[in-house]
Amino acid sequence: MIKLIAAVGSERELGKKGELIWRLKGDMAFFKTQTIGRTVVMGANTFKSLPKKLHDRIHYVLTSGSVQDNDGNDVRVFTSVGKLFEEVKGQATNKDVFIIGGQTMYNLFLELADEILLTEIEATDKKADAFFPRFDKSKYTRYVIASNEESGIKYSHVRYVRK
Repeated sequence: MIKLIAAVGSERELGKKGELIWRLKGDMAFFKTQTIGRTVVMGANTFKSLPKKLHDRIHYVLTSGSVQDNDGNDVRVFTSVGKLFEEVKGQATNKDVFIIGGQTMYNLFLELADEILLTEIEATDKKADAFFPRFDKSKYTRYVIASNEESGIKYSHVRYVRK
């Protein structure tokens, strides 16, 4: 299955200046639990924003340039959207593949996604410059997995399953 996973503000905010807006421990733990042992797909800017490669995950990176991978063979670089789509669709027949960002990648994969996992944060950031795409929620069944509050910020982990 192809799954999009993201933390979004009330107005679909994803990030600003190449960074996440909110760093909630509960959201980070949710992300890790969902993606561990899986393939994660991202754009080059998302890959570069990681403090290090994500443990126990295979990284697929779409870039028009190159990315630095100094320590192993768990990063596959794609320069063609078509080849990346082909690879992801092949992988997704046997296991979950997670699209983890950024904005361009979510836009590219939205129509292929079987599920969307969102941490819906009850906050906004007017300086956000990256946004999750709008999608027709009537095409999905919505399940609230859990709700929490951290540092005064309320959020819910929500699964949207394509009907």
